[in-house]
Amino acid sequence: MSAIYYDDAYITFRYVENAVAGNGLVYNVGERALGATSGLYLLLLTGLAALGLSPLQAGPWLNILIVALVPVAVFLVAVRLGYPWPALAIGVALAVDLEGLFFYRNLRFGISSPIASGMETGLYIAAIWGALLATLLRRPNLAMTIAALAVLARPDGLLVLVIVLGWTVLVQKKWPIRGLIAALVILLPWFIFATIYYGSPIPNTIIAKAIVWSHPDTMWERTPVVTALLWFLPPWMLPGYLVGAIVLLRRLPQSAPFLIWQVLYTLAFTFAQRSEVFRWYLTPALSVYTAVAVLGYVVIGKWVAEFVRSRNLLRWSANAVATAAIVIVIGYSLLAAYSDERNY
Repeated sequence: MSAIYYDDAYITFRYVENAVAGNGLVYNVGERALGATSGLYLLLLTGLAALGLSPLQAGPWLNILIVALVPVAVFLVAVRLGYPWPALAIGVALAVDLEGLFFYRNLRFGISSPIASGMETGLYIAAIWGALLATLLRRPNLAMTIAALAVLARPDGLLVLVIVLGWTVLVQKKWPIRGLIAALVILLPWFIFATIYYGSPIPNTIIAKAIVWSHPDTMWERTPVVTALLWFLPPWMLPGYLVGAIVLLRRLPQSAPFLIWQVLYTLAFTFAQRSEVFRWYLTPALSVYTAVAVLGYVVIGKWVAEFVRSRNLLRWSANAVATAAIVIVIGYSLLAAYSDERNY
């Protein structure tokens, strides 16, 4: 595996190297400024570096291994809820989308993906999916705990924390007291440390990006949903997404937090970001988009199969036609995404 890193990753790496060298958790020696976006990622890499592991090597593999838990967890949860066939299709699609993207592009083009770029993207995606899956399983305390890790992984993780808490209180009619306590235990130490050590728990990178994004630009250039559909996934995946979303809300209404988070996340970056859209901003929402779209095409495939079988046109089973539909959809979508060297 060749090492291909996004330039932002080196900010975190430098903090880690200075910390291990005894210069403090700083970018420039003697200057206390918080320039690393992810407190969780920074602490994990510092701990691994203290054990002798280089952050340049540990960072990508940490994200790869952690995000690999997502398709496994999705598959197990879907099977537990009684949906083994969609579980297999969605699990495979997520595994290829989150993990296969990196290995394919790395070997063919020498280009990395956000999951293994040295950024905290894989860690963040795993925390988002973990919190939402725990909410789906009605485990509010666990969901709040994981959501707190999402906030520590990236400040915009606050969105999933608010959604999980709101859904638990307003829809499930529960107050996750132990989860709230766990969230405070996770978040308060970092916030207190960052405030005392750096003067503020808000990373300077957020302030810098806010200034960059304040320059007006066209809606086309600052709309992540348009960019995602036209650059990173074929637009014809949209029908599958719409069908999948409707099926989810009708058959599994407790899955609504997934769609709520994806829509709000996309809207937030749509109206906040007015400069170039980077892949690592889109990848978390695109993982949900991929899963829901594949589910939609599983359903469409079964509808077609049932129609064909009811008319005695062919003797294929519903599962055989659905399998063919999924293979075609995933194959063409991944081919379109991987063969374009503009995707970074």
